[in-house]
Amino acid sequence: MFFRIFCFTGLAFGLFQVVMGLLRGYTPGLAIISGVVSGVFFGLGMAVVLNESHRWGTKRRGFDPDDPDFSVDARKGVALPISPDEALERCRTVLEADMRFSKVRTDPAEWTVQARARWSWSSLGEKIECRVYSRDDGSQVEIRSRPVVPSTIADYGKNRENVERIRALLLGHAPARAVAAG
Repeated sequence: MFFRIFCFTGLAFGLFQVVMGLLRGYTPGLAIISGVVSGVFFGLGMAVVLNESHRWGTKRRGFDPDDPDFSVDARKGVALPISPDEALERCRTVLEADMRFSKVRTDPAEWTVQARARWSWSSLGEKIECRVYSRDDGSQVEIRSRPVVPSTIADYGKNRENVERIRALLLGHAPARAVAAG
């Protein structure tokens, strides 16, 4: 993650500095050198700050920030001993009852329920999707949470928290009062 943050922020800032240098009348060589140096220092600073913030936020939510499968596009499945129709309805009910989620839409033809998580200090919101599959012993629900902004590099564990919360609610592990309080 450190390297992705460094590259993403450093390159963008460096290119911006090259353009600004050229607009200020610097020679192309000086503008490029200035942009590269600025980009390296800015990228390093941002990588340190964002990487450590991500690790802190992830730990605070109870997850391991060193997990190699940790991604801002979180996915997890849950088996339910109920029919796919009942599972689809349970997904809709759980998402509508939780005040953290809004814009809940059900698509019975695609066997999906979609919602949006409201924005917070750690993200500009997330897209939530529960997709239901039929199994011999009931149904399988694949839960996915990803950032609304596709270029998001660090989410501080927010998407994994959404997936784990929905999973627990589908299994009936969270009290209804806690769901309504958000």
